[in-house]
Amino acid sequence: RWLDMRPDADAAPRDARELAHVRAVPERLRRAGHPAAAAVEAELSRRRGSWRRVLASRDAAAAAELEAFRAAPEIELMVANANAVRGDARTLTLLMADVQRDFATTMACALDFLATGRPGST
Repeated sequence: RWLDMRPDADAAPRDARELAHVRAVPERLRRAGHPAAAAVEAELSRRRGSWRRVLASRDAAAAAELEAFRAAPEIELMVANANAVRGDARTLTLLMADVQRDFATTMACALDFLATGRPGST
């Protein structure tokens, strides 16, 4: 919702977690020595400042780079979760590329995995 790029969208954050998620971006940029840190902080501090407006005020490449800084904690958590289950026989990893390439076969694989008892499962 807050990434909605429609000009008429008023994209205030839904809750405190979402707000904190966006408000932490300038500090992440600053720690990385990114030249946009002060500008992003100023934009977010304005009365109607929003992440949507910050992204909309930049070209696609710059907006994508800023979005990567916003998403960094989520990506780090995904990597930590993937590493935690690596090699675990009770875990099946499906790639989106597999789903896109052959949805039926990939879903059959997932259902087969879920229907079959796994070593170490209870």
